[in-house]
Amino acid sequence: MANISLIGKHPRLTRKKIDLGTATLLIAERPTGKTTKAKTPHYILHIDPDGQRTYISSLWHVSGMMYAFEYGGIRYNIQFTPTYATIVKSNSGVYQSELFRKIRTA
Repeated sequence: MANISLIGKHPRLTRKKIDLGTATLLIAERPTGKTTKAKTPHYILHIDPDGQRTYISSLWHVSGMMYAFEYGGIRYNIQFTPTYATIVKSNSGVYQSELFRKIRTA
């Protein structure tokens, strides 16, 4: 998979698809009983223009419509609105590091 540019305000094509311009992100859901402490109910797939799907990361709920994920060793936050998904690099602030520590130790 090529390096993808995630940061920015991206249109939501549907409730589960985000348009990155050159590719699409898909928010997928694991079947019941297939989650673990590290594998959350929701995860992100990268869809190439040719339709090939590649796993990106689990999607952790932070608060409200804010979620977090990791890609290429970098943590990102994604904020959803009805029409857009805004992706930013996560601050290595307390709430974020506490969130990931809780996930790993739960």
